Amino acid sequence: MLKSSPHYVSYDRLPQISEEDSTRDAFRVMSEANVGSLVVRAGARPRCYVSGTSLKRAFVELTPSLKPPIRWETLTMRSLLSESAAGASGQLARVLREKSDIVRRAISPIVIAGTVSINEEARPLQDRSDAVFLVLDDSRQPVGWFLNHESVMAILQTAPPVFICKNGHRNPDPDNGRCYYCPAPIP
Repeated sequence: MLKSSPHYVSYDRLPQISEEDSTRDAFRVMSEANVGSLVVRAGARPRCYVSGTSLKRAFVELTPSLKPPIRWETLTMRSLLSESAAGASGQLARVLREKSDIVRRAISPIVIAGTVSINEEARPLQDRSDAVFLVLDDSRQPVGWFLNHESVMAILQTAPPVFICKNGHRNPDPDNGRCYYCPAPIP
């Protein structure tokens, strides 16, 4: 039974955002939940599991190429995860297309492998490559997630990313490039 496995986490333990939400929202949600990962949804369907560390790596990769008025609070997860820069236009679309391979490698999302019953055995799910499964109860309602390997579980257990301003303040997200606590830039 999956619920007794150390790879099982309750449904509300793993934060979720829509692919239409901004990258800033993603960082903020991880910070509020005090976890290092989240699930990105396409509508009601879980799309992928993303590491906050990986998302920050993509952020750092793109930042030098983006000039104002591009703002991180408007860059959607869909644009960042898409191979075609979907939902982006102008300068942002061009930069995402030019750096799409680098960004995808930096983010390296783990696909949601599907749904499984709470009554399934863990071993067959662990014999697969890295994956996350949505766990359903007997009435087909979501009750949790099964993260099939230690490496996938470790992502959840890491601290959320932080962004340090020039004055050393810790910020939960890159906001608009300025510190929450002082006017210093976040590099």
